[in-house]
This record gives sequence, C-alpha cells and structure tokens, in this order.
Amino acid sequence: GRQVTEADLSSYELIVALDESNYGNLKKMGAKNLIKLGHFGHNNEDVPDPYFFPGFEGFDRVFAMIESCVTQLLIEKTRD
Repeated sequence: GRQVTEADLSSYELIVALDESNYGNLKKMGAKNLIKLGHFGHNNEDVPDPYFFPGFEGFDRVFAMIESCVTQLLIEKTRD
C-alpha cells in the first residue's frame, strides 16, 4: 500500500479512515469526503491493530470487522 496524497483527496468520492488517528490526519490534510469505516458497523469503533491480540485471533477479528463494515458501506453507497 501507499500513503494518501493531497491529490487523492480530490480524486476519490469517499476517503475511509480505519481509526481516529487516521481520521484526524486526513482531516488536517483537507479531506472533506471522509468517514471512519466503523461508521458502517461496530458502533463507529476504530479498526484495531491485529497485532494487539494473541496469535491469529486478531487477524480473524479485524478481518471480520472490516468485511462487515465494507459490506454495509457498499450496501449504503449503492442504494441510490
């Protein structure tokens, strides 16, 4: 992957942050079309770092969270 650039902010319809830190940094860059992934499920929680959990549990939990939030994001954004 790569970091978000200022050019990205005007190139994409939606910028999705995984956590509050990402959200704040993107907001400082001038992102207007910004939302946290957790907004689409999991009570707007941050997507945690999978390494904070023991073994592979973190990867399974983070994958499940991302998958459900992205599914809901796609449902909401493609309704129109």
